[in-house]
Amino acid sequence: MGIDNIRERASKDFATEVSSVDKSSVALVVLFTFSSKFFKSIGVYDLTICDLSRPDPIRVKRLLSAVVNFMRFREKISVDLEPLAIEAENTVKGVRDLQDEATRLATLISETTAKIQYGPEGKRHDIQYVHNYNKKLEAKLRNLKGEQERLTRQHEEYKCEKNVLAERLRDVTFLCDEAQAHIEQMKGLLNTDIGVLTKIIEDLRSEAETRERECTLFQQQYQNIGKTIDSVQVCKVKMREITNLAEELRTVFQMHGSEGVKLMKARDHMHQLQHDSDELQNQIEISQSQLEKMSRKYEDLIVQQEKRQVALQKRLDEAKTFLDETFASQSHQRDVQQITMNEIAQLQRDTEQMSEAFEKMVKTNQHKLTHLNEAIKQYMEGLRNK
Repeated sequence: MGIDNIRERASKDFATEVSSVDKSSVALVVLFTFSSKFFKSIGVYDLTICDLSRPDPIRVKRLLSAVVNFMRFREKISVDLEPLAIEAENTVKGVRDLQDEATRLATLISETTAKIQYGPEGKRHDIQYVHNYNKKLEAKLRNLKGEQERLTRQHEEYKCEKNVLAERLRDVTFLCDEAQAHIEQMKGLLNTDIGVLTKIIEDLRSEAETRERECTLFQQQYQNIGKTIDSVQVCKVKMREITNLAEELRTVFQMHGSEGVKLMKARDHMHQLQHDSDELQNQIEISQSQLEKMSRKYEDLIVQQEKRQVALQKRLDEAKTFLDETFASQSHQRDVQQITMNEIAQLQRDTEQMSEAFEKMVKTNQHKLTHLNEAIKQYMEGLRNK
């Protein structure tokens, strides 16, 4: 009995010791596992199990310093990273919700597949029925793809039309801006330039009257020169008469050679008359030259006066036409501008309505097509897995 009790007590002590050793070892291993994950997350990769079972002061200090540095770093950047952490949590929550939704849809698809494959009595449908159903789905998918392509083309056409309308709108806006600027210019002319134009017209009229007076003066001078020419012509006639008389006297003196004194006097008188005749001839030539110069100058003045008169009349006509057009077109331009602005507003409203309706229709069809594609894809994958 004594030996058996000793053995039993020894076996119990050994089992207790082994159990305590096992529990402490497991706890140490678990602590090392989580501690290793923690230190790896803060950038320390050399943690060993000896650091936990037989810690060294220097290594413990280094590990604790790493933990303190990480806590300081985390506290420093926590303000900046807090929104990212919240966003990450929301993302994880969204992913979990999507996973739950995916699980629910997978269950629903499995139930639907079971309903398709088996009848109400639990009998399996004919495989031909499944193929026919798949063909119907494929045909419907092709139709939806065709509809999607048609909508895509229509969307492109709408975009092109929208660009054309936008370009037209820019052109109309540019024309409106030009019309508005022209109207403002006309308003400025109406407010300020009428007095200026009136003064210009009065100045031109005054200049025309001055030119007319100059023409009248030149005409009078021309008439005076004509009178001078007439007097010169009379002098020429008298000179011819004097020359003829001198010739007659010379003939008489030659016939009466005895009368030398009279001949000398007559000769002196003839020389004097010849000198006077030469002076009159020079004066006649000078007068003719002056007359020709005055005639040319008068003709040039007449031509310049006609040109100035034509230019003046043209400027007067242009000024009158400009004023008439300004007053006449002001009301018309206001009406055209109002019509143009109404057209622009209508084009903008039509463009916005078309764009909103088309975008709404495209989003609706894309949403439906996406759900249908996902359902078909999941159904086909389910069939392949079967």
